[in-house]
Amino acid sequence: MVKINIIKAIKITLGCCLAFIIANMLHLDHSTSVVTITLLSILNTKRDTLIVAWKRSIAFLLASSIAILSFTIFQFSIWSLAVYFIIIVILCQAFELTDGLSMSTVLMLHIWTTHSITANSLLNEAILMTIGIIMGIIMNLYMPNQIKKIKAYQTTIDSHFKELLLYFSDSILLLDRSQSIQRQFDILSPIFQKSIQATDLHVNNHLFSDTGYYLQYLKMRLKQYEILQIIATNLQRIECAPAQANEISYYLKEVANSIEKHDNAQEMLDKLQEMRIKFRTGALPKDRKEFEARAVLYEIVNDVQYLLHLKQEFAESLSPYQIKTFWGNKKKIRQ
Repeated sequence: MVKINIIKAIKITLGCCLAFIIANMLHLDHSTSVVTITLLSILNTKRDTLIVAWKRSIAFLLASSIAILSFTIFQFSIWSLAVYFIIIVILCQAFELTDGLSMSTVLMLHIWTTHSITANSLLNEAILMTIGIIMGIIMNLYMPNQIKKIKAYQTTIDSHFKELLLYFSDSILLLDRSQSIQRQFDILSPIFQKSIQATDLHVNNHLFSDTGYYLQYLKMRLKQYEILQIIATNLQRIECAPAQANEISYYLKEVANSIEKHDNAQEMLDKLQEMRIKFRTGALPKDRKEFEARAVLYEIVNDVQYLLHLKQEFAESLSPYQIKTFWGNKKKIRQ
């Protein structure tokens, strides 16, 4: 399905028209070129717009210097253009300024076609470039807020994580695992992709605000997602439900209900440690089948512990400001 960005279309239309009006009011030569410059200066994010603006400004200074020398020495012949191209292309590649190559060359060709280099002609092209770049920056001052989308994706991801853990809790006790868990993972995968896109847009459009929280959260959940896939695979190896399965099943329910809580998971880690101590003092396996089942359960407990440690690392990496802003409280994380 083709997605139409109405806001960007409006920005391009308004920006190009305003740039052309300004260039005409200043009686600049080749004023229509400012439309192309503005068009290519309105990018998808504020960060990209500023980076490209900087590169085009540097590229323009390089192009002007090279054009003055090559056009003058070779008297505006085709050789002067060839020398200009070989030098500017190599320099733009060397200094990663290719984003400014086309625009600078278009402006220098205005001078080449007139067969005259003057201070006024260079100033004319510089003003055209400046108007186009500044208009692109102005048009991109407004960017749609991605916060609502990001929070919605977070809520959806948390909800599916909870469902997965509850399914794991039931599956430990059920030998018949005919229900396909892959469907949950198939649903989560595109949600993660959309969340990554929305988070990237937000980060690149808010250059001076604290956007680290959303990136940290996403990285944590992606790592936990991989762990949940491992647990799902291990569940298929359990052929019987030993005595420990009941307690682990109940524990997984508690983990599921705590997945959305704003804490450092220390309480759940403490309970896991208590459960480990209790298991060590329990009776030995009666047969090979029980031994293998308990070995798999041990792996699952280790995976759950790692999942909780990831949450703890995330929580403890947050600043007091982030906790207050994104968790809505000033409560300190328990060490």
